[in-house]
Amino acid sequence: MNFSLLGPVYPYRGGIAQHSTRLSLALATAGHNIQVLSFHKQYPAWLYPGRVDKDPSLSALQIEADALLEPFSITTWMSATSKIIASRPDLVILPYWTPLWAPAFAFLANQLRQKAVPVVFLVHNVLPHERLPFDRTLASICLGKGQAFITHSQREAKRLQNLLGSHIKVFYQPHPLYDHFRRVERSAARQRLGYRPDDFLLLFFGFVRAYKGLDLLIQALGSLGSGERQPKLLVAGEFWQKPARFYKQIKKLGLDKTVRLDNRYIPQEEIPWLFSAADLFVAPYIDGTQSGAVRLAMSFNLPILATEKAVTPNEQNYAGLKIVPANDAAALAEGIRAWPSACCNVQPGAPNLSNGWGELVNLLEHLAVSARTWQS
Repeated sequence: MNFSLLGPVYPYRGGIAQHSTRLSLALATAGHNIQVLSFHKQYPAWLYPGRVDKDPSLSALQIEADALLEPFSITTWMSATSKIIASRPDLVILPYWTPLWAPAFAFLANQLRQKAVPVVFLVHNVLPHERLPFDRTLASICLGKGQAFITHSQREAKRLQNLLGSHIKVFYQPHPLYDHFRRVERSAARQRLGYRPDDFLLLFFGFVRAYKGLDLLIQALGSLGSGERQPKLLVAGEFWQKPARFYKQIKKLGLDKTVRLDNRYIPQEEIPWLFSAADLFVAPYIDGTQSGAVRLAMSFNLPILATEKAVTPNEQNYAGLKIVPANDAAALAEGIRAWPSACCNVQPGAPNLSNGWGELVNLLEHLAVSARTWQS
């Protein structure tokens, strides 16, 4: 079959780019032709909260792509439309995660439907985590041009139906695992990162944003007091909040020697060292729909302490997961204090879950076949 995918891939960074790259490779591995149209420019500099949007990794997954699209350039939208139509795809896959790209993707989906080219939106987030006044309107206009939809959480599927109506074709498929990483030996990882073999090491990973609740996690650690088993916390990820407030909180709580903030985008080749060194992954989110970082921890078979906002119902079957209420520092502290008895059914090692990419490819194959009966 012929598929076209529009979205960021390497050298862009972040979870959406990794997801799009990994999905494109999975389609190619399954024997399909995959046309990837990526971005010439992903965000205007004044709208991007990070330092740069390019991935510094030296060994990232890559796939051939035409770096064409710009968010506010209708000329590039028209060029992308022409390239897609010329490739005669059985299905076009449009990832959706931010209203910034809503005008471009609405234009593309509308033009493709007029040419009887079927479009499925792969919806990572119906609405962004940090809301702006026109987010809902832009999402409604853009996603309303789709003929079918895939979500990675049942919460997002329901949110999508609330936005567009219960009649839409929406398919739920759990977020696949990022299975291209491999564990390294724990003692070597500890030595590399500067931790002792007997340290109780917590890991918080990914962009630091307000909805992820890092301040609550630091508050929880402060309530645990000192002692031989006092946890150490490694925060690995670029801050999209002002880091000064966290340094101030850490100092106030006397956690200078136990909390380390590694404020940068983590290259992919360093990820195995972090997850191999950790005892427990912590996701104290106060809002959210799903977490690629949680799925990454699952791919390393790492015990996880998370709020219900960070995991989907499907992920709650993970043997090493302990769920605590959101926005509750005391519950986080108790979950940490109770480890490992609360997370004793899994030991770090090989993943015990299906990676999920084959299932997602199967769903896209099914949609490509059924799309022949869709009305434009």
